[in-house]
Amino acid sequence: MVKRGLGTLVSMGWKTAQKKDKVKKNIKLALIVLGLILGLILTGNIISLTNTLFSPRVTSSRNYTWNKSFNLNLLVKKESSIFVLVFNPTESKLSIVTIPDQTLVWVSEGFGSWQIRAVYDLAGIDVLKQTVSTFLGLPVDGFLELDSDIKLGKDFLNLFNLSSLKTDLTPFELLSLKMGLSSVRFDKVEEIDLTDVLDQTKLADGTEVFSADPVRVDSIVSSLSDPTLKQENKSIAIFNGTNKLGLAQSVARMVSNMGGDVIITSNTENFKKTQVVGEQSQTLRRLKQILDKCKEEEEGCGKIAEYEGRAQINIILGED
Repeated sequence: MVKRGLGTLVSMGWKTAQKKDKVKKNIKLALIVLGLILGLILTGNIISLTNTLFSPRVTSSRNYTWNKSFNLNLLVKKESSIFVLVFNPTESKLSIVTIPDQTLVWVSEGFGSWQIRAVYDLAGIDVLKQTVSTFLGLPVDGFLELDSDIKLGKDFLNLFNLSSLKTDLTPFELLSLKMGLSSVRFDKVEEIDLTDVLDQTKLADGTEVFSADPVRVDSIVSSLSDPTLKQENKSIAIFNGTNKLGLAQSVARMVSNMGGDVIITSNTENFKKTQVVGEQSQTLRRLKQILDKCKEEEEGCGKIAEYEGRAQINIILGED
């Protein structure tokens, strides 16, 4: 009886220990599963946060991110008024260019000539950005739409409520811009009103408008050149691979206003895609950002070896 009782106790102790061991394993497994779930949730939140930081709130055709290596040229829309903000991070300088509302501009996509204040409602932000870029001869990297109570000028250094902006900049870019502007001294803020270099005329219906002479506009805009491009001073050749007359000269004007040294403009055979090739440099990276639409595996890309060597950087303009 005693032996049997001891055996029963030993058996019961062994089963209890086995149950405890099983419970521990189940708890350990549950903790591992819980850890994996929490890890997945945390990873998802990190990915979501990253996407939020590097994704614009308003979509546009811009396909690159400003990283403070170059000037940032921003189209600023405040009600019907149009401004261009040029932030030079190298010299901690801010220029604000005012374009009069009544300025006549040529609108792309076949819209013809309109006053600049009407372009946004007429054709949207991408066409307005392209129109302003063509008018000034400068690339436009993004846009901000400001509330009516936000002041431009030196007060703009305090910037805006980042959460309430309508823009195609990412939150990360906006934060970088805000931090950059905070380092700009008041004497490094330049306000430029293009009214002084535009011609005022009357239309047949009596409407007063401004018209622009590109040479006079360039005399102002060239002062907003990018110090990085000017310092590198790379020679640049531009070839028009389309049937559009004057395209090489138009792009040459923009590149020159940016601070590039254009030594050749010419026509060439037709190309589907715009390509930028040449010596590795900050200038090459900047021109690729704003012009190059080509990926090597895409149809219509490549076949450019014969253009290399014409200059340190060579731009072949395509139908895109």
